Amino acid sequence: MKIEGRKAVKDVPCFWVTAMYANKIIRKEIAKHDEDALEFLKDIKSCRTDDLTGFQLEFMFDSSNPYFKNEVLTKKYELKDGGEYCTFLMAIGTEINWYPGKTLTESIEKMTIGSEVVQVAQNMSKFLQLLCCENSSDFSLFG
Repeated sequence: MKIEGRKAVKDVPCFWVTAMYANKIIRKEIAKHDEDALEFLKDIKSCRTDDLTGFQLEFMFDSSNPYFKNEVLTKKYELKDGGEYCTFLMAIGTEINWYPGKTLTESIEKMTIGSEVVQVAQNMSKFLQLLCCENSSDFSLFG
């Protein structure tokens, strides 16, 4: 029996997170806190935008993902066609709808400064933070 294309990919546990770790550039964008959620990544699709001014990546997650409600996170890239080369203009990502207490992109920690106790947000995630970034004009692998 021959299994081809997407069917074969879907049948391999943690295929996409393993494939991303195999890429030296993408691996640098994945923090330890991203790994748990990325285990629920079941497919990545790409397509041109309707107006042909860019493309978008769709990250499809299993519905049993305990971290966020979104089954699809989209990152849309807008480009300017310059003939031989394209110029990156911006990237727009999906807002992640986290389940209560499951936010992986930041951690709120209490710190004592002098006699005051303050809450400080610390970024824990790299990949998911870049994926959900609403609007960016700085180009990196994920916009």
